Order: sequence, then structure tokens, then C-alpha cells
Amino acid sequence: EAALVLAANGIKAYLFDELRPTPELSFTIRHLNCISGIIVTASHNPAKYNGYKVYGPDGCQAGPEMADAILSYINKTDIFSVELAEKDDANINIIPEKVIESFIETIYNKRVYANKDAVKNLSVVFTPLNGTGRMPVKRIMDKMGITDVHVVKEQEMPDGNFPTCSYPNPEYREALEKGLELLENVKSDILIAT
Repeated sequence: EAALVLAANGIKAYLFDELRPTPELSFTIRHLNCISGIIVTASHNPAKYNGYKVYGPDGCQAGPEMADAILSYINKTDIFSVELAEKDDANINIIPEKVIESFIETIYNKRVYANKDAVKNLSVVFTPLNGTGRMPVKRIMDKMGITDVHVVKEQEMPDGNFPTCSYPNPEYREALEKGLELLENVKSDILIAT
């Protein structure tokens, strides 16, 4: 819907083809030299923070000045008269796979061990905590040569209701309970949560 509003106002908009994590949005804003980015999110913070978040050209979340300017435009807008572009509008573009590959490659190039032998026997339990980190984290582990990966099934797929814990922030033990159970059962070396 945001892209349809932007396109109706002559603004070029890029869309991911599926749910993506916030760091990927930040990277893509900078990679495509966009003036801004929007993420509609089910926050891992309290549910009252769910919603529409705006990022600046630096890939960082809008600060108070930018947020106030956006809010002033929102307050001046009759939301019942907003025009929408057609879904096939020329101003709406799907983000190319080469941008996703650049994101993965950028992360891969930051790895600590360049030698795949260093991680070939590593066993990992991974939980995206019902967020959007599943795809990029699994792609990075595959690229690094980490093949013994056990994903917490109850927390694998994105779900803004976060059904397995009330506060799915990896800093809280409650969020990690399912991962810790799996870690104990399969005797992996490490638990990774996003």
C-alpha cells in the first residue's frame, strides 16, 4: 500500500518480493541510493511499537526531526482521499536478486574465519524467533559451509503474534527457551537467535 501511494505521487518505489529483516532494508536503501525506506513491522518489542517505520538515506531509522516532518504531512492528509497507483505502475519495482546477493556477500565478507574447515564440524541451533531472519541467516550459514543446522520449528516462520513467548527479544531468556531445549536435545555447539 505504501508503494502504491508513493507511485501515485510520481515517486519510484522498490519492493522486496518477500518479508525481509530490517538490516536488509538498511543495506538496500544505501545500495540503491534511495532517499528513504519504509518497513511495516511486527516489532519484537512490545506490540504497541508494531507498525510503519521510516529510515533515512543513511539506512538508519528516522530521527525526531525527520519523524516530525513526516507526521506533519500525515496530519495534513485526508486519508480517505489518498490516491493509489495500479500494481503494475512503472514506479513500482521489485528489488532485483543481485541486491539480495550483494547483501549476503557483504555479510559473508565480514566473517571471522575465511577457511571453511574452521566451521565444517560446527553444529548450530538457530531460531529466527518468528521474525524475518530465517532466509538471510540460513543463506550465510550455507555459504560459510555450516551444514549441521537445526532450526527451531515453532519459531521458524514469521508470525507477528509471536506465539511462543510474550517478548521475543533475544536478550530475554524466555525467548530462547525453545532454542535451549533443542540445543540440549541435539547437543549442538551454539544457539543463534535473531
